Amino acid sequence: MPPKFRIEFFYDLFSPYSYLGFEALHRYANFWSDTAVVLRPIWLGAVFKSVENAQTPAASPFKMKNLKTDFELNAKYLGLGDLRLPNDFQKLVFTKPSVYAMRILIAARQRDEKLLLPLTRAFYLRFFQENKGIFEEQDFQEVLKQCKIPDYEAILEAQKSQQVKDELAKNINDAVQSECFGAPWHLIYDSNGKLIGKVFGSDRMHIISMIMGKQYLGPNPEKPFSKL
Repeated sequence: MPPKFRIEFFYDLFSPYSYLGFEALHRYANFWSDTAVVLRPIWLGAVFKSVENAQTPAASPFKMKNLKTDFELNAKYLGLGDLRLPNDFQKLVFTKPSVYAMRILIAARQRDEKLLLPLTRAFYLRFFQENKGIFEEQDFQEVLKQCKIPDYEAILEAQKSQQVKDELAKNINDAVQSECFGAPWHLIYDSNGKLIGKVFGSDRMHIISMIMGKQYLGPNPEKPFSKL
């Protein structure tokens, strides 16, 4: 029986709020059991260029200062442990593109769809928990080995292929055509394939739940809010 709902989740590994949204969404999708999540890696740099949005939070010192605190507080609220931005996050945003890591994700997905979720999580934890790089081939090798992906060298080579580049370009184009302006970005479809909602942000599970006619039960639906 096909799922009642499908949520396409557009994200970038560089985006701290994409990681928060990634974990929150999968908690609820697993709890609901009638909802399929489709992970669609994008490169935010290309999205911003397409929609002429050059203002990332890292562009402002005040935004950057508050971004660090806000990310840590939201991670604690979601029960994700001790997450933090790398000390040089602001510099990394402007000097180290995430596009190659996003292509690694797509290359892995093209080999086996089941690789995408654990590999995404491994990259996020490496960057926002261990504060290690996700930009160089050595970084990719370490993550792929950690995920115990056999013949990982083939994925490293495949990320350079036109097939992978074309899929990333399609994801970016689909995001932009749906009026995406940042990440995470959610497109919600019913069982007939009708688009019933567009939602931006990592702290919108209550809105997503409402669109789908479901009850919001707090940051962890397995441990819902206590009644006041």
